[in-house]
Amino acid sequence: NLKLNLNSRDTTNNIGPFKQVSKTSHNANQMVTDYTAVVNNDQVTGHWTRTLSGDGRQMTLEIDQKSGSQNNQAKLVFHRK
Repeated sequence: NLKLNLNSRDTTNNIGPFKQVSKTSHNANQMVTDYTAVVNNDQVTGHWTRTLSGDGRQMTLEIDQKSGSQNNQAKLVFHRK
């Protein structure tokens, strides 16, 4: 389980062998999470933006994650049937 609070305060989650600390906020149709974690002695920082379409039938999750010299980005689109 991944716990997110919409109060912009730190939330700590145990994910496998490491801890993730995140802050989540909500603005209109977007929920934004910024997080940090330490994985294999490397600091990982990330930013998730979840956007819900006006009709509620599509959610887009944009992910930006940095670890050392690596930058990873992804975009996932979920459609409700």
